[in-house]
Amino acid sequence: MRHTWHRVQGGPLIIFSLTVLLVVLLGLLAGQPVRAEPPRQGGPEDHSGQRCADCHLDYKELWATGAHAVAYDRESFQAAWAATNNNPECLLCHTTNYQLHSGQYLQENVQCEACHGLTPADHPPADFVINRTPSACGNCHTVTFDEWRRSPHAFTEDMGTVACSTCHNPHGQSLRFETTNQLCLNCHKSAPNTYVHLTHNEVDFANVEVTCGSCHMYRTRDDEQHRIPDHTMTVETVPCTECHEALSIQGNVPLLVDVDTALAEERDRLRVQVAELQAALEEKAETPAATGTNFVQLTQGLIVGLGLGLTLYWILGRRENNNNGNNKKKS
Repeated sequence: MRHTWHRVQGGPLIIFSLTVLLVVLLGLLAGQPVRAEPPRQGGPEDHSGQRCADCHLDYKELWATGAHAVAYDRESFQAAWAATNNNPECLLCHTTNYQLHSGQYLQENVQCEACHGLTPADHPPADFVINRTPSACGNCHTVTFDEWRRSPHAFTEDMGTVACSTCHNPHGQSLRFETTNQLCLNCHKSAPNTYVHLTHNEVDFANVEVTCGSCHMYRTRDDEQHRIPDHTMTVETVPCTECHEALSIQGNVPLLVDVDTALAEERDRLRVQVAELQAALEEKAETPAATGTNFVQLTQGLIVGLGLGLTLYWILGRRENNNNGNNKKKS
């Protein structure tokens, strides 16, 4: 048999290739997140059927403060869902483990199992690998996920991927900092010293709070049901025109920031002094340049004149010598 196999063309090479392919496949499977299985019966240590919240009480308490805890219960969803004639597809994201073919779901609202899956029988003590990539959120937040993929946050040179959980606490769906500005400035250490940033920094006028997200994450009024901020981080003029239009409708259009009159006058005086100093420096810079140009031209003229003079002297000298030579011959 051994001799017969060696007679097959490329037999050892085929064995080696299959071995390498098997090793690669095992490596890929080992790196995949653990998939939760349906509850099943087991021994005394079997935890299948138990819910995540039965043990992780701290996460349960935090989850109860977020939007996922009332994704199905809140009145705004129930009203919007009724307006769609109770479209069952809405329940794919507003309940836990909704099965479209049977119309059944595990629990109302978005609970632990919606993102983490059912508790495996061997957890604990075995580790439970969960999917922390942005695609886990993108299963429901499809529009936001698509915007994020087109944003600078999808990849940065300093931090790599700025994922959803980088800015948001996934269990309470709250920001990881108290305010939007604190969150943004945690990475963007300081805003550029431009007019927009200087005049809108921490402005609160006529019940309009202006933050980094007011311009960089502005969402148009196209979708009244899911008004999640725009995650492309693209700044356009729409938030400027809509906000200032609203202020003009109110009949109040004062400056967005208080202006100190004395400070403004001092600023204007300094601007005049700076302009005068710049003009004086430019005039002083032009004078040496003109003098240098005249000196160069004078030097060039002297050289040319001296050259012409020497040439003329040489020609006249040759002519005089020739005349003297002819006179001697006649004599």
